[in-house]
Amino acid sequence: MNKAKNHHIHSTVTPLIDAYVSKTLEQEGYTTSMIMICTVDEENRVSLNYVDDGYDFGTYQFYKKGDVVFVADYFDADDVLCSYHVNSDFEKFDDDFDLIPGLTHISEMLDILEEHGAYMYVGFDSMYISHSELMHREGWTDRKIKTTFGKIEHHELDKCKFYPLNEVMNTEKSWK
Repeated sequence: MNKAKNHHIHSTVTPLIDAYVSKTLEQEGYTTSMIMICTVDEENRVSLNYVDDGYDFGTYQFYKKGDVVFVADYFDADDVLCSYHVNSDFEKFDDDFDLIPGLTHISEMLDILEEHGAYMYVGFDSMYISHSELMHREGWTDRKIKTTFGKIEHHELDKCKFYPLNEVMNTEKSWK
């Protein structure tokens, strides 16, 4: 594992993670709400530290050994809560956790971090779509928008209504 300086790790790994998120998670309506990538700690433990939306600290840290992803307490990597085989435990992970990144996403981001000797603090959030953009999508009407999302206030600065894109996409899937 490489031991590089933080600025090198950040400038090398951040574009890779950004590209990964753009290629995979944004297609599902999600994006990163915060990201910080650093060199590994004294123990050389590569991990993805999941930061809850709107908080400065998180709930879980993930690390990988072979084809197994371990879920540990955010503050104590030795407090392993559970583990999942990357090739077979997708549904079990989804049943156990209500997190935006799935087991595949976590595993693939850990592979990028491992390759560069880094760890990452990351949070995820929905991308948003404006009212006008939503009205142009097939199947959406003002009535369906209000029925689905209720009354949404205009954004103070943009003077526009915004809706979570992941919820829009999930609603559209349910129509099929």
